[in-house]
Amino acid sequence: MSQDATIIQAHPSHEVMLEKNLPKFILPDGCSVWLKDISADCKWGVIKTVEGMGEQGERDMLEDVMEVCKELDSLVVAPVVGQLVGVWQEKRWVRGVVEKVEDDGCVWLHGVDHLCYIKIDQLSNLKHLPEVSLLVSAQCNTVRLVKSKLVRNMVDKVFRVNLRGEKNGFIRVELLDIVKEHEDINDATSKDAKVVNVEKAQALPRNVTLKVGKMMDLTVLHVESPTAVYMCPVLGELKEFQKYLYKTASELTFDPDFVPEVGSIVLARTKSDGYWYRVRVISCMEGRVSFFCPDFGFMEEVKLESVRRINSRLAETFLSKNFLACRCVLREWRDGRSSPTEVETEAIKRIVKISDKTVKVMVVEKRDGFYVVDIPGVDKMQLAKVGEMEEEVARIRKDLGRMRVHSDV
Repeated sequence: MSQDATIIQAHPSHEVMLEKNLPKFILPDGCSVWLKDISADCKWGVIKTVEGMGEQGERDMLEDVMEVCKELDSLVVAPVVGQLVGVWQEKRWVRGVVEKVEDDGCVWLHGVDHLCYIKIDQLSNLKHLPEVSLLVSAQCNTVRLVKSKLVRNMVDKVFRVNLRGEKNGFIRVELLDIVKEHEDINDATSKDAKVVNVEKAQALPRNVTLKVGKMMDLTVLHVESPTAVYMCPVLGELKEFQKYLYKTASELTFDPDFVPEVGSIVLARTKSDGYWYRVRVISCMEGRVSFFCPDFGFMEEVKLESVRRINSRLAETFLSKNFLACRCVLREWRDGRSSPTEVETEAIKRIVKISDKTVKVMVVEKRDGFYVVDIPGVDKMQLAKVGEMEEEVARIRKDLGRMRVHSDV
């Protein structure tokens, strides 16, 4: 095998993986990054992207991959410069790359995904990495800083990236202070903002819609599959509505004579979290009610005792107000020619997390019953990569478990 080969054989049972074979680091223009380190002359910086959807899924899977390092073999042959290894750092296994190997056997490394510089005295403290770890690009990267007025005390702050091209293999970036940008915007619009807040308090919008052709900040409420991601553009309104709903429903008493009709809207308390929700009845049989919650996108079944009628006094509040979640379908699945695979479904649940934080979503079009959307970093290729990593982690753990069983015999 040639010296330029991507994987070099170094031991009969192990392959050497090199830093240069990691996927290329892609830095989107306008994205947010952490400044993790800066050179003395402030011309070079080490950055780490603030996690987007796809990145979060990759990083979660990488953590799972690194967890199995403790079960893998230690190095027995001195590593080569540029080699990727597993190293124990701050109570976890991380990816490191070899910078130097001294004559006495000491190995100097720097972190691939975490800012750290490490000296290892014994090869037994270094682990071989599973091949699946090559699927994720380096999370910490060195960039050339241009037009950025930065000082040392700005390390560990978040900046917005303004790309300035590439030179000699390094990305050139201008880092813009996000906090200052937000302060400037707030100062310029503070009067308008106060007026809008008052108006919203007096008259909440009736219809929840997404703006087609626009990039929107949405909150993920429930993830079923790539064809059913439920999102909300008005989280504050949803929270206020749920507070009122919970207080009102908690004061209602159970009516043993009430049997909800299929398709009707009622209030129901879930088993999963004990909260009350506005729901549409799917079935009611033998004292059990199945329902779908249009405000969040989930389905559940509860006993009839956990259901309350929406009487005429409550109808104006709970029946006239439109539902606050929108069903979204990822663009690559919009035509419905093929259903999402099990791997794709599990992968999107790992990547697209339910959270109070908003995510950037491009609204492509409106169709009957759903919106077609693009979530940056979430597509078939990314789901396949995360699925492949998950399957590889499961395989490694299974093999290790089998080895432990045989060793105990």
